[in-house]
Amino acid sequence: MARDPETPDAAPASPAKDIAESAAENTLALNPLVGMRGQDLMAAGANVMRTLASQPQMLAKTWMGFASEMGAIMTGRAELAPARGD
Repeated sequence: MARDPETPDAAPASPAKDIAESAAENTLALNPLVGMRGQDLMAAGANVMRTLASQPQMLAKTWMGFASEMGAIMTGRAELAPARGD
């Protein structure tokens, strides 16, 4: 578990705090309305590599689902569609 670098004698951070911090970083990292910075792209790539190293089956399953859906979209066989008027 991660430790807070500002308080080296503190107890390990809770899993919920780690998840919240990770979600905050990843949710805002590649916001095209704000712009993409090189460091944001590198951080996103590092997150993918960490996930690949720690949970390869989960990453492979997620990637295959994404690739499958993209293939269906590109060939016109996708079941997903935008809402009317969107």
